[in-house]
Amino acid sequence: MVSYQKFNLPTSEIYALTQLNKQVSAGHAIVPYNDREEINGLYFQEELGSYVFCQNNHAVEIGLIYWPKSEQIRKEILNFSELEAIFIDGKFPNNLFPIEMSKLTKIKKICIQNSDIERIPEFIFSLSQIEELELSWCNLKYISSKIGKLESLKKLNLSGNKIQEIPTSIRHLKNVEMINFSSNQLKTLPDEMVHLQNINHLYLFKNNLEELFDGIGMLKNLHSLEISQNFIKSLPKSLEKLHNLKKFGCLGNKGGLNIFDELDLSNWTSLEGISIENVSNQQVTQILHNNELRDITLKHIEILEVIPNHIKNLQNLESIAISGANIRKIPATLINIGRMKKISLYNCPKLNAIEMNIEKKGDRLTIYLKECPKFTITKDIEEDLLKKNIEIRFRK
Repeated sequence: MVSYQKFNLPTSEIYALTQLNKQVSAGHAIVPYNDREEINGLYFQEELGSYVFCQNNHAVEIGLIYWPKSEQIRKEILNFSELEAIFIDGKFPNNLFPIEMSKLTKIKKICIQNSDIERIPEFIFSLSQIEELELSWCNLKYISSKIGKLESLKKLNLSGNKIQEIPTSIRHLKNVEMINFSSNQLKTLPDEMVHLQNINHLYLFKNNLEELFDGIGMLKNLHSLEISQNFIKSLPKSLEKLHNLKKFGCLGNKGGLNIFDELDLSNWTSLEGISIENVSNQQVTQILHNNELRDITLKHIEILEVIPNHIKNLQNLESIAISGANIRKIPATLINIGRMKKISLYNCPKLNAIEMNIEKKGDRLTIYLKECPKFTITKDIEEDLLKKNIEIRFRK
């Protein structure tokens, strides 16, 4: 029988269970680690193996590389009555989870990655107290309607699976703050998501979505929305109501080129980061009037010939990337922004100059140029820019 008596040790110490993932059923070596951070990086993945974190003489967190096949070891884990978190990384079948795991009533976080479980383990739906659930890259093909039972859930990450449909019972996750459905096969989203009034972050990139649900603008607390790499044909007008949106991404959409035509983006006054393409000059102007912006990516905007002068008001801006524009020069008003660190200009066939009434930069500013065939720079100008802490790099 496996003995865990050595876990009765001082508060807040780390112990590695070094042969657990090799299905050794007795005599596990327990190795102390003083620094908990050691289990969070490659050291944990490649060398440390499985571990148990003990606090107040109880095991509260367990990390496993592969779920043990030994039934005896799995039953021993059930004795960790104070367990709050489980992390598992590795391929194993779903049927290795005993339903008795529902007795672990203190669990608040479960993270399973890189597995072949295909469906959410049944015992999870009995954990009404769980707050964080991640099942990423687990070959999940559907979500049971029982997901609605997890009313305490705050974070739900089901990215990297094969999910095609979200059950309407998701409406019951009224405490959820973050949902990540990225890299799945979703075509639609249920209208019932309008009831997720506490959601802050919604990640939907790399799916097969053709539209968003009409009521998305009712999610007043939404701060991040990522919908890149989908097949969206039109965007709901209600998007304009997302006044608290701070980050928005919509690049690589294959559904249509003009999905922003009917939208007024001037209401997004809290934006800090935006990645967008195929927008009009008017919408570019609306975006660049947002003084909170720190990061901007604008792609496929052939209609843009001049970077608006009022960009100088974006004093928080640190990075801007523009591609497919017909601008002819890099304006000093852009370069002189105090926090600017990175300017990327790609596929700008008419770009041929940089304005030289430039102030000396505090932090290094790097300007990246690619597929800008008319742009040339003399050695003297290049050296003068370097004295002002500005470097130009040409990318192939």
